[in-house]
Amino acid sequence: MNPDPTLPRVADFVVVNGIGDYTLVRSLGQGGSAEVWEARDRRGNTVALKLLPRQLASDRHRAQVEVAALRWLHLPGVVRFLYEGEEEDCFWIAMELVRGSPFPGIKGILSWEQLAPLALRLLHILGAVHRAGILHRDLKPSNVFVENSERVVLLDFGIAAGEALFDARKDPREGTQVYLAPECKIGAQPNFSTDLYAAGVMFRQVLTGDYGEITPLPAEVPASVAAMLDRMVSADRRDRPKTAEEAAMGLGRPPILRVVAEPLEDLFHGPSHYLHLPQRGAERLRELTGGDLSLAPALLHDWEQRGVGRWEGDRMVLDRLAVAEWGGAEEEALTRRLQAGESHERLYTASIRLARELLDAAQLERALRLCERALELAPGGEELVLLAAEAAGRLESAAALNRAICLLRRCPPSPRLQAVDRLLRAAELTYDGRGEEALPKLDWWLSPLPEGLEIWRMGVRFLALSGKPGDAEELEQARTWAHSPERLARWKGWKGSFLYRQQKYAEAAHLHEESVAGRKTLDSRLAAQRAAAAAWMELGELERAHRLASTVREGAAHLGQPALEAQAEWLERSAAWRMGRPPDPDWERIQAAAVVRPSLGGLLALNDAAIARNQGKRALATALVQRAELLLHPGHRRGAALAGCLRISLIGGLVEEAEAFAAILRAGSMSGLLIQGLALLSERWPGAWDREISGLLANRPRTKWDDRLEILSYTECQQRCRTL
Repeated sequence: MNPDPTLPRVADFVVVNGIGDYTLVRSLGQGGSAEVWEARDRRGNTVALKLLPRQLASDRHRAQVEVAALRWLHLPGVVRFLYEGEEEDCFWIAMELVRGSPFPGIKGILSWEQLAPLALRLLHILGAVHRAGILHRDLKPSNVFVENSERVVLLDFGIAAGEALFDARKDPREGTQVYLAPECKIGAQPNFSTDLYAAGVMFRQVLTGDYGEITPLPAEVPASVAAMLDRMVSADRRDRPKTAEEAAMGLGRPPILRVVAEPLEDLFHGPSHYLHLPQRGAERLRELTGGDLSLAPALLHDWEQRGVGRWEGDRMVLDRLAVAEWGGAEEEALTRRLQAGESHERLYTASIRLARELLDAAQLERALRLCERALELAPGGEELVLLAAEAAGRLESAAALNRAICLLRRCPPSPRLQAVDRLLRAAELTYDGRGEEALPKLDWWLSPLPEGLEIWRMGVRFLALSGKPGDAEELEQARTWAHSPERLARWKGWKGSFLYRQQKYAEAAHLHEESVAGRKTLDSRLAAQRAAAAAWMELGELERAHRLASTVREGAAHLGQPALEAQAEWLERSAAWRMGRPPDPDWERIQAAAVVRPSLGGLLALNDAAIARNQGKRALATALVQRAELLLHPGHRRGAALAGCLRISLIGGLVEEAEAFAAILRAGSMSGLLIQGLALLSERWPGAWDREISGLLANRPRTKWDDRLEILSYTECQQRCRTL
């Protein structure tokens, strides 16, 4: 059979059907042995998928380098890394799809006035990359994309090098010859000025239209700008600017500064829920200015240039990934001690002690940042990587897991770190609703883990197993594992979650509350209280559930744990809806939760869709439920199926998809969701599921029929059946 020419070719073979969880859409291009494709994931999101063949060791190495660089560089202006994986024939990297054009994004010769904003943005991005310890080494127009004539994005880190990566020394002659600095062509090792040389060549090409040899600049280019552009392409690297910031200052103009006044929170725009960006921006500005707001305009201009924020009208939108990199007192103290001449060994020991103290105090974000900073000052410390992994695991966010993976891959390999790497990647998959893919990674261990990570490993394993065949047997077998008070408390929590799925809510609630008492750290106790609140809500103890969820939300906000805060707020709003005190639908809250974890945004959107429908706001309900369905699929299949049933009740749909949703709900143990889903579908196909609904309702106590559930009460479900 002849291969389908529309399927991607990687070197000398054809990859069939798709890659990982991605469906291929169209080829975007090829460079060397790598191919880049537009693809869609299971949620329907569009991504860029880079494919590299497995046959060549150099291709494997290039894939590892690019993944390491992208995981490390969570920076504005750098293409965003999503996932990595491998198939039988190739490695793949999923990244943000940048829809733009090669630098400068406009064809033809540009004036300096036209080029300046784009050139300065690229230099500020390059400065951030260099400060993170990475050289790009392959700057050229096709690796710098411009979106909408203003957003500059740096791509392709396949030959990157630097202290932040696991091997800093490479063949200096690699790269594209036109943009390669003269010293590299004769074998000298690159430094930051190497990237600045390539940027200078790019800028001159746009100004002159000459893409061959370096030629004189047009006379219209300002003298000071021409002087800096000449320095950037100097044959002697010692004559070039030392940093991207120095080059930007030589090319830039005095900034137009804005007047700043209290309250500083009003200066910032962005999710105040869960991520608390306006509050964090205001706190950081007060900290850096020492309360002297006359210094604030220059700082804000610096944030804008470095991509920390962008102005929308008179308010700045902060980049959440850049904000996550802001340091605290612990990191600054380490820097001062190093500057004072303290040895790396003493700093390393002090950092381990302080990180453990922060973990014990449930200050997880501070602990993770401390480990990151300490490893910059004293790289290669395995104990700090293990502590960072524990902090990331307890934070339960994809961004935190990614940061821990970055730290791990900067260290020399060891059996213990190999096990932790598998655990972190398994957690990434599990939190994305891909538990079946995660389980093999959780079965394989070369080395025992520290206690905190071993407890987390078991928690991730039971989350990945939940609802799958054999989960009950494995849970009972794990009882022998629970030989300490902390382990027993965690085991009770996992058993409580299992009983919750079996609709044994009273037993689940009591087990979760017993679990609270045995847990050492505040974040762990709050997580157990959240689980207890969910069980109390299903029992109809709504005031109790609401109070408990409110307590957890406040505690999570204080600890800076956005995932736990969003989970608790969903419970709080759900309980209020069931009590007949529905909150107003809130798009901003949904969007903020979706940033933390898509399924959390989906749960909030489904709850708000039920509220809007009950209020007769069909258009709003439809928009909300469509958003819920998208965010819940595939990580929360039953929630997505219930959302699909609600969508069909509102705007119609195909009977085939209705049957598919019903099948998903039947496969679960939560029969209440099935009853509601079938009743919603009955609004479009009256009588089609009457007998099934009747049989399910027969097992429900009549005293509970008027209780409001996720969308409908059982009485409302009964009213949709013609034969009851």
